[in-house]
Amino acid sequence: MSLKEIKKLQAHHAVEYSTDFPKSTYTGLERFANVADVTLKRAPFNSLEGVANTLILNAQHTEQERIKANPPVYDRAYVERADYSIMSLYSDYKEEIEADRATWADYQEERKKWRKCAHKFCLNMYPIDNANFKGKRAKRSDSRFCCETCKDAHHDAIKRYKETGSYLPRWYYMPALDDTVGDRTRRRDMPTETDSLEKEINKNRPIRYAPLKREKPPVYPVTTYYLSELTSEEIKSKKLEKYIDKLLNIRGGNPNNSRRVRTPAGSVLADNFCTIWHKKEGM
Repeated sequence: MSLKEIKKLQAHHAVEYSTDFPKSTYTGLERFANVADVTLKRAPFNSLEGVANTLILNAQHTEQERIKANPPVYDRAYVERADYSIMSLYSDYKEEIEADRATWADYQEERKKWRKCAHKFCLNMYPIDNANFKGKRAKRSDSRFCCETCKDAHHDAIKRYKETGSYLPRWYYMPALDDTVGDRTRRRDMPTETDSLEKEINKNRPIRYAPLKREKPPVYPVTTYYLSELTSEEIKSKKLEKYIDKLLNIRGGNPNNSRRVRTPAGSVLADNFCTIWHKKEGM
């Protein structure tokens, strides 16, 4: 059977065509493009994709068996814990030296008060003397591990070495099958619109509003005159005639009569008064 005679899978998507995305007729290999991942994984053995899946799976199993027969014993790049390494200890004590609170000779004595964790994949340093410069609580002088977690992990690494010939966990050096990676991705990932994704990301973020710059209105000095207490000469000298005319127009009566008039502040008793705002120069 030739390749031309082997069945090929085609994509079956529910596509919404429009003027921007018109329906097209594809020829050649374009007819077999964009097939769904699940369809490719479940391709029948009599199809071209099914044959390719079988070849890929056999090759990956062969690679896994090869690595399992000769696994890496140790890898310095694999680290489980590094909360306070020797470099952090050196950097902290160097600050003490630069501040003239200690010398390099003191650092040699200080190093004797610290010990590295015996676990292969832990870089932590822990104190064994209470007189350490960090003031941390010291462990026993005959201790080997910085914590109980590293102690258990150390024994697990020795057990793995006796069983598999490697101190490393299997997932670290054993490549996963493509089907396994694809299943994990499809199980944990899901298509989502951009707007919904942004709303989910910003759901717990505090809402911040930009402060508005509002200019304060200018404050002018105010002078209030009671027209009933002023004589005609005083009214003329202060140029208040227009306010008398204004009161007449607004109230429709004698300005000497005390009645309620409407002002920008509301309805108040006029009492024959007028208020003048004196605008400052340059405003």
